[in-house]
Amino acid sequence: MKKNIKRIHIFEIILLIFIIMFKAVAMEYYRDYSLIINAVFWGLITIFAYLVFGFPRDKNYLKPIAIKIVVTILLLYFVSTYLMGFFIGFGYSHFDNDILVLLKNISPYVVIYIGMELFRYIILKNCTRKREIIILTIEFIALNIIMGISGKDLHTAKNIFVVTSTIIIPIIANEAMYSYVTYNVSLAPSLIYRLVMELYVYFMPFLPAMGDYLSSVFSLVLPFTIYYQIRKEIKYKESYNRMAKKSLKMAVLVIVLTFVIVLSILTSGFFKYHLIAIVSNSMKPTYKRGDAVIIEKVLASEVKEGDILAFDIGTGIITHRVEKIKYDKGVYTFITKGDNNSSPDALDITNENVYGVVRYALNNAGYPTVLIHELFERR
Repeated sequence: MKKNIKRIHIFEIILLIFIIMFKAVAMEYYRDYSLIINAVFWGLITIFAYLVFGFPRDKNYLKPIAIKIVVTILLLYFVSTYLMGFFIGFGYSHFDNDILVLLKNISPYVVIYIGMELFRYIILKNCTRKREIIILTIEFIALNIIMGISGKDLHTAKNIFVVTSTIIIPIIANEAMYSYVTYNVSLAPSLIYRLVMELYVYFMPFLPAMGDYLSSVFSLVLPFTIYYQIRKEIKYKESYNRMAKKSLKMAVLVIVLTFVIVLSILTSGFFKYHLIAIVSNSMKPTYKRGDAVIIEKVLASEVKEGDILAFDIGTGIITHRVEKIKYDKGVYTFITKGDNNSSPDALDITNENVYGVVRYALNNAGYPTVLIHELFERR
């Protein structure tokens, strides 16, 4: 046992040296390569830890329940934030349709996050004293803060407050939760939560525009909720089993109801955003027949050249790109053309025809509507 403690101390020293060198050298002189350096380090130190300690058996009886808690909380988080997005608006993410570009962007982060959690698991499962757990957690906090505040302006009190509330405090909360869950339960819950929360911005085409305040609130509430629920499970396993089942049933119910509500909101046309199905290929390759688009209702004065305009000339909503805009005595006239069409539309579109602007396209999501529409047309 003492031998393991000495080995853990060696790893803690290695990690401390890396943190110092990463801050003093990599971030100062090799900033463009700092992400790769970080990924390589975590790959190597994790392999080294595995060779020294082996991989601890991951058969804690709380593991399935802890995973359910994490998954349930994540589902509730995404449902609630995206529902809020229909009222506070959406912003763009790091999403890229090119799978190769996407993999290139996320690969270093995947290596870093998996390496961190595997290393944490291997070391913590060999710890017998709280002191080593606390030291390792502090080192993780320090490294993540260095990465998180890189490039941030810290010259004013306001900026320091924003960085502290939106980056530093959430990092402390998350790292404390990771160490607690990993040490007391298993690797899987922490790894699932970290990968989802750190990487989902690369897989979602748009994100709720929550702002610094709401983002910091969720960053504190989520890890605390996971910690609280798992701690409660550790103390009251039998009573919590019933609660976990009820929570999962409630989460499923909330998701189904939310889906129905959101779909109703989008398709009703009464709110700011309207979901419609595309029935032709006039806009290929931007989107095609069977896709669905989300239209944001805007005024004619807000439309710009290059926007995909949704307009109604009495035959239903059409979505074509704006090629030119004319303005005369308060009246806007839009010359539009489908990306796949050889010539502009025959009719000029004016203020009264403007319905909105296409903001997002969802591949193949409109096929059921198109098929139903064609079925009724045949009759």
